[in-house]
Formats: sequence, C-alpha cells, structure tokens
Amino acid sequence: VNEACISLGFLLAYVAGFLLSSAEDEEWRVIFGVAGILAAIQAMGMWNMPESPIWLAKQARYTESEKALQVIIQQSGEE
Repeated sequence: VNEACISLGFLLAYVAGFLLSSAEDEEWRVIFGVAGILAAIQAMGMWNMPESPIWLAKQARYTESEKALQVIIQQSGEE
C-alpha cells in the first residue's frame, strides 16, 4: 500500500505539472506549489500508517511487531 501511495503521489504531481505547463514563464511556481501540496497530502496520509511488522521483528522489537500486525489485521477487516 505504501508503494502505491508513493506512486500515486508521483503520478498526480506529474499530471498536475503537465496540465499547468502551458506557456507562461512564471507557471513553474504554480507547478511547484501544486507538487508541494500533493506531497503534503501524501505525508499526512502516511503519518498514521503503522510501522512494518517485519522490520520491527528484524530489529528484535517483537512486542511492537505484534502490535503493528494487530493494527494491520484490524484495519483490513480480517480475523
């Protein structure tokens, strides 16, 4: 899911840049601003994502790994 969010953010930024890149010399500021807004939205969306249970387990943080896995399972609706 994380990779999909990152790719979607890149895609939206490029599409917005393409749509706004008409002619003016000052348009780069608008493109840059839109890309910044999209990056901020993406960052806010990723803020609440749990840590990777696999990464936590590799760091010997087993209790945190189990908690993160439980959060993921609850969010996906599986039991």
